[in-house]
Amino acid sequence: MKTLNTLKQTITLGFISSIVILTPLSSQALTVEEVTNPRQDNGGWVTDMADILSDATETEINRMINNLEQTNGTEIAVVTVPDTSPSATPKAFATELFNHWGIGKADTDNGVLFLIPVSDRHVEIETGYGIEGILPDAKVGDIIDTKITPQYKQGDFDRGTLDGTSALIVALNSSSNSTEEAITTSDNSVDKGLNWGIFAIVGGMGLILTRGFMAWRQRNKIFVNPRKTKIALQRRDNRQIHCAKCNQPMEKVNNLELTEPQRIAQNLGGASFRGYKCSNCHNEKYPYVILSYFSNSDRYLDCPDCQELTVIRTEETIKEATWNSKGKRLISKKCHCCDYQTEKVISIPRLYSPTNRSKDRSRSYVDSSYVDTSYSGYGGGGFDGGGSSGGDFGGGSSGGGGAGGDW
Repeated sequence: MKTLNTLKQTITLGFISSIVILTPLSSQALTVEEVTNPRQDNGGWVTDMADILSDATETEINRMINNLEQTNGTEIAVVTVPDTSPSATPKAFATELFNHWGIGKADTDNGVLFLIPVSDRHVEIETGYGIEGILPDAKVGDIIDTKITPQYKQGDFDRGTLDGTSALIVALNSSSNSTEEAITTSDNSVDKGLNWGIFAIVGGMGLILTRGFMAWRQRNKIFVNPRKTKIALQRRDNRQIHCAKCNQPMEKVNNLELTEPQRIAQNLGGASFRGYKCSNCHNEKYPYVILSYFSNSDRYLDCPDCQELTVIRTEETIKEATWNSKGKRLISKKCHCCDYQTEKVISIPRLYSPTNRSKDRSRSYVDSSYVDTSYSGYGGGGFDGGGSSGGDFGGGSSGGGGAGGDW
C-alpha cells in the first residue's frame, strides 16, 4: 500500500513538473506586434528577445548600423526571438515583421531585417525592394552559409551575428564606395620578443605553412549532411562534395527527380541542380541530396510560395531623376510557376551635386509619394517618422526578398 501511494505521488509530481516545464515554452510564442521595436525602445537597431547576444555585441552592432544609416540611409534591424510558431514559417514571420515596422526609408525601401528565431535553429534575412539590386537573394544566402550559420553551429551567436551584420554592411556600402566595415580581434598569444632566435622563426613559418595548407584543403571541400534534401550554393562553387557523417567523397547522381518549381528554375537559368549520394552510409530514407547552384544575378528571385528561383525581376525607369526632382522606377516580379506577381513604383533619389548634398542631409527621407500596386504579397505598413532622428524606422516595405538557412 505504501509503495502504491509513493507511486501515485511520483506520478502526480511528474505531471505537475511537466506542466511547469512546458508552460514557459508555450509562452515564448510571439506575434509580430509583441516584438519590441528597438527604434522606439532605445533608439537602437537590435532587439534580443531570445537573450543570446552580449551587451558588447549589441553595442558594436548598433554602432555599425548607425554609421551605415548616416552614410547612405540604409536601415538594418537585428532581431532574435525564441520562436516564430504563430506564423506558418520563419520567412512569413520575417516579412510580416519587416512590413509591420516599416524598415528602410519609404521612398527607397532600403531596409534589411536580420531575424534569428532560436528554437527554429534558423536564420532569415529579409530585404526591401530597393536593396534587391545591391543584395540579391543568392548573395544573402552566401552570407548566411559562410558567415553566420558556421558560427551558430558552434554556439557562438555573438560572432555569427557580428560577422553576418558586418558582411551585410560591406555589401550595402559597396554601392557608395564607402570604407569597408571590419571586425577585428586581437591575438595576444604571440610573444613578440626577440629571444626565440632563428629556430622559433623557422618553426613558426613551418607551422603557418602547414596550417595554411590544411585550411586550403578544408576550403576546397563541402561537407554535406546526407539527411538534408536540399543545399544552396553559388554556381561558381566547384568544391568537392564530402559526406559530413563519414567524411568520404560523395558520388554524383545523374538522373534526378526534380520538382516542378525546380525544373522551371533550371529552365529559366536561375539555378542548376546536382545530386550526390554517399555509397558508404547507404541512407535509404534520403538516397541522395540535391545541391542547388544559384546564379548570382539579381534578375532571379525566390518565390515565397514555390520556394525556388522561379521569379523574374525586371526594372523600368518611368521618370528620370534630375538635379531638382526625384525619379520613378517600376519594379515588377512575376513567378513562372504560380500566380505570384507584384508591381511597385519606387522613388529614384535625385541627382546630387556638392552644394545640395549637404543641404539635403537635414531633410527627412520619408516620402509617401510612391505607388504600390501589389497583386499579392505584403503591403508597406510602416510607421511614420524619419529614420534615426525620428525614433522609428522610416516606413519601408518588402515583397519577400532575401534568403534563409538552418544551422
